[in-house]
Amino acid sequence: MEVQEDVQQSPFIKIHRLVGVTRIFVFLGTGLFMRIAKHGLQGLEPLPRMMFRSAHIYLLLSCLINLALGLSQRRSSTKLQNIASILILIAPVLFLTAFFVEPGLETFERPFAGPGIYALFAGMLLNLIAHLRS
Repeated sequence: MEVQEDVQQSPFIKIHRLVGVTRIFVFLGTGLFMRIAKHGLQGLEPLPRMMFRSAHIYLLLSCLINLALGLSQRRSSTKLQNIASILILIAPVLFLTAFFVEPGLETFERPFAGPGIYALFAGMLLNLIAHLRS
């Protein structure tokens, strides 16, 4: 006989899983965009080429982090973990925006990718702190 737990699963688990899976397809789409619409980035100046590639890789990173959190077995969550989840869920949106906006800025400024990296960092740091507290 199997005993069921009364503890509710964190609502963010399913959201992380959904974002992780759907954004992997977005990542593949941005790769196709670079290959087809931008001719494999051939002939682009080094700055926009670097901006496209780095935002593309950041998008993959945020997808994989969301997917990993979505596959976790965490049953409940603390306020700290909820804040962490929100930060981590914001990152893919920032990276997708960075992919389409930053290559055209003609500057090394990263108004979207920078905050996305900080959001991932802060989210994972908060998750670590919450884990160490439990």
